[in-house]
Amino acid sequence: MGKHMPRGLSVEAAKLYRKTVTQNALDVIDDAASMTLLENACRALDRLRAAEAVIAKEGPTIVDRFQQVKPHPMTARIDAEGQTIRQSLAAITNHQAAAAYRRGVGVGAVTVEDGPWGRGLSH
Repeated sequence: MGKHMPRGLSVEAAKLYRKTVTQNALDVIDDAASMTLLENACRALDRLRAAEAVIAKEGPTIVDRFQQVKPHPMTARIDAEGQTIRQSLAAITNHQAAAAYRRGVGVGAVTVEDGPWGRGLSH
């Protein structure tokens, strides 16, 4: 693999990194923007899993100082990290598709018609 995997990723995040690099031909194309987006997605996945572990241990709600039941603060973190992952991976796909379109050819698994997950890019 031409690009170096960021240090400190979990096994799950490292797997996401490797698969995304392969599916988007990032090991062939020198694309710093996509690599940064991918690192952000992988780190967000690790933060998401950490927040999920807190919820699994402490439950989805807390009781505040007024004895009111409220959503656990980590539920907001889970939503935010999930959104970061989705946006980062979508941005990689869009960036690679735009580059392929400008060159008039497909890039690895990414072509103008199909994204790396097999769906049309117009979605």
